[in-house]
Amino acid sequence: MLRTLIKFISEGISDFAKSIYNRISTRLSTRLLFTLTLLAALPLIMVGVFLTSVTRESLLEYVKSQHIEIARRANNEIKLFLETPIKTLQFLRETRDISGMIPFEQSLMLNKVRSADPYFNRIIIIDTLGTLITSSDFDELITNYDQEEFYKISAAGQSYFSDVMFNEAKEPYVISSHPIRRFDEIVGILAGEINLTNIWDLVDEILVGETGSAFIISKNSQLIAHPDKRKVLERVSVIDSNLVVSFSDTSETSLTFTSLDNQLMLGTSSYLRPYDWIVLIQQPVDEAYNVATRMLYQVFAFVGLVIMIAILLAYLLEKR
Repeated sequence: MLRTLIKFISEGISDFAKSIYNRISTRLSTRLLFTLTLLAALPLIMVGVFLTSVTRESLLEYVKSQHIEIARRANNEIKLFLETPIKTLQFLRETRDISGMIPFEQSLMLNKVRSADPYFNRIIIIDTLGTLITSSDFDELITNYDQEEFYKISAAGQSYFSDVMFNEAKEPYVISSHPIRRFDEIVGILAGEINLTNIWDLVDEILVGETGSAFIISKNSQLIAHPDKRKVLERVSVIDSNLVVSFSDTSETSLTFTSLDNQLMLGTSSYLRPYDWIVLIQQPVDEAYNVATRMLYQVFAFVGLVIMIAILLAYLLEKR
């Protein structure tokens, strides 16, 4: 009887000790499992974040280079577009038909050039007093230009390029004027209105991501071309004037800035130095970083999946 009681007590103590051991062992195994899993996942997380950071910076440089290339191409096309009519005027003023200051011969030449060249709205010649001599526009109403800035500057012997203006049809144009010389003496002024609708078309064709845009602005912050024509016609401010100064300091630059509607933008510019115009490409930074952001999410999703699989496998092995 005593032996049976002793055996029963010893078996109870043994079962209790085994139970305590199993509980402690299970807790230690679980903690060890999570510790090892986290230690294994930590390098993956660090490498993933590092690679994403590097990719983000590389992607930003790539986006900048793409924007600069777009702005540079637009710059070259605009420069070529403006140089063609300006060089035509510079050539015309040297011809005998123009410098001879014979109105009939001048009229024939102006109408010939105007009909052959779609760049011009009209071409006029005025004398040194600002009085109209001849025009390619038969309905010319203005006969005296002595108060116009282009007359004053060209009468003083300099070529002139105006700010952007708009005609009655709400089409943009600029005036390019040049002194006509004969025997080194100024005898008149040749001026042409250059239509800029082709530049509007060029800006409309530039696509920058999903919500990015391109526009042209002068050094004095006048909006010249924009996808939203209303902003151009109403002279709406689309960028801080201090940023315009920054963009005009160098021929090409790229920087991030906050737009007038408080959106962080990546802006890239190309400066047309002869005309003090700036071609600006802008795109929301979030959109420019979109690929890198997706990669970051994918890295975290992959690390999370690895952790879950590791925990599941360790749990199944423990159960066995």
